[in-house]
Amino acid sequence: MINLCKNYLDVRGDYGLRFFAVMIFLYNCALFLISAFFFKPQMLALLPSLLAILFLFVHGQAAKVSGVKQLLSNAILVYATVALNYVVIGLMDSSIGGLPRMDTICAEFDFLLYNIPVALIVEKWVLLLLGSYQFLFYDFLLTIYFVYFIFPMIGMFLVYRYYVETSEGWQIFSYLFSFIVSYMINMILYLAIPVTGPQYFLKDSFSSPLLLSPYGQFLFDNIKSGQQTLIDCFPSGHVWITVLATIWLFNINHKFKYLGLFITFSMIFATLGLRFHYTLDLLVAIPMAFIVFGGTLKFSKWWVG
Repeated sequence: MINLCKNYLDVRGDYGLRFFAVMIFLYNCALFLISAFFFKPQMLALLPSLLAILFLFVHGQAAKVSGVKQLLSNAILVYATVALNYVVIGLMDSSIGGLPRMDTICAEFDFLLYNIPVALIVEKWVLLLLGSYQFLFYDFLLTIYFVYFIFPMIGMFLVYRYYVETSEGWQIFSYLFSFIVSYMINMILYLAIPVTGPQYFLKDSFSSPLLLSPYGQFLFDNIKSGQQTLIDCFPSGHVWITVLATIWLFNINHKFKYLGLFITFSMIFATLGLRFHYTLDLLVAIPMAFIVFGGTLKFSKWWVG
């Protein structure tokens, strides 16, 4: 039975497109059932499943195109699913008037460490070092925050170029697999441990808004307008995904690996300094990236073996 599944869901010819389509179909059917039993039914949860079926139908054609186009097909399916599921999680939460928030645990952990919200510590040092030019620092953090959306894609092409002509081309599948597993686990944890973040839960602790330039304000407004769910904090998806992409750069010993490390540390500062996350969100996200990397790599090797 396992061998039949491996043969049908062979990942070596399409970098896992059929595998991911089946995976997304099952995941989103389950997500719909969760919404139906514990929230209010969210039909939008079935849209990724329908999209997965579409990709299964066109799989034969997709397998005939160039490797880069196959790679992009996988990326489109994954990115579309993540975007839709993010909205679905928010709708599930709002459909019952909001899940009980668990910010108290995270906030108390920060107070135990720092006695004040960590974002205020960042603000204190930024004001001391930059004064009225502190907007430069926050503009930089907001820029880094947006890098999250393209960093995995850049990593995907770098891993593809590294492995495409080798006998370990299956690792391209492993790269994609590690990210989709991370996104799926992250979404479930949002529901299981609903946390809104310091910007909402500790808003009375912040006496003034962040000092931003018009450019920074534009980025900040886009983040706020795109926040379709208010329970997207634990653990930090931005840190999790950035750490995972950086792990992969080190795994292939790419010359950009230290740039990835710089982006990772900058992302940590961004999530904390912009009042989006607690320290505990990051302390869970970082080891989760390593666990998923190791687990999916081991599974991928077994699956193609």
